[in-house]
Amino acid sequence: MSNFKPGPAARISASAVLLALAVTATSAVAEWPHWRGPLQTGVSPALGLPDSWPVEGGRQLWRRDFSGRSTPVIMRGMVYVIGRVGEGITEQERVACYVASSGELVWDHRFNVFHTTIPYNRVGWASLAGDPESGNVYAHGVQGMLYAFSGDGEVVWSRSLTEEFGRISGYGGRTHTPFVDGDLVIVSYLNLGWGSRPSPATATLPSTSGPVIWSG
Repeated sequence: MSNFKPGPAARISASAVLLALAVTATSAVAEWPHWRGPLQTGVSPALGLPDSWPVEGGRQLWRRDFSGRSTPVIMRGMVYVIGRVGEGITEQERVACYVASSGELVWDHRFNVFHTTIPYNRVGWASLAGDPESGNVYAHGVQGMLYAFSGDGEVVWSRSLTEEFGRISGYGGRTHTPFVDGDLVIVSYLNLGWGSRPSPATATLPSTSGPVIWSG
């Protein structure tokens, strides 16, 4: 496991996914703490959005190469995204934070991939979930780790859904995105216990402390 905080001159050398903000004013865009928006409806409450998008692209403010396939979340002037880095025994997932207005990399937390048969090109299916009240960001890794990060990249708490609740993942992934409801974090997963067939399960935890309130 590694956790580094690069300086202003740091360079990101990943590939596959383009992170670009192409809006006229970042401050005018409402926060997007969940992959389906602030109300989890897929609808933005922001006003003055463009009616069309030019084929050659809009006014791009910045661009960073990032290897992943999940939806970024925008909160408190920052962009957070989960993806992957490395290969083979060096394979890791990563959660990174960028300044929304400039694209500067603020922090990058990496954690190992284990307890899973999900291949490298499928790592990073779940999206992050943000909590506008606390500023925390929650990540569900393919290995079953559920992390709560503070806005400055510190691990507030973590739980192993695999070891504690029998959470499983198949070759195809299907890692579920957590969501925040009030002061709770809720995440679903496949569960296998006592030799039974895989069945859906859910864990509910306080957003700021991490003890499990309910699972099943």
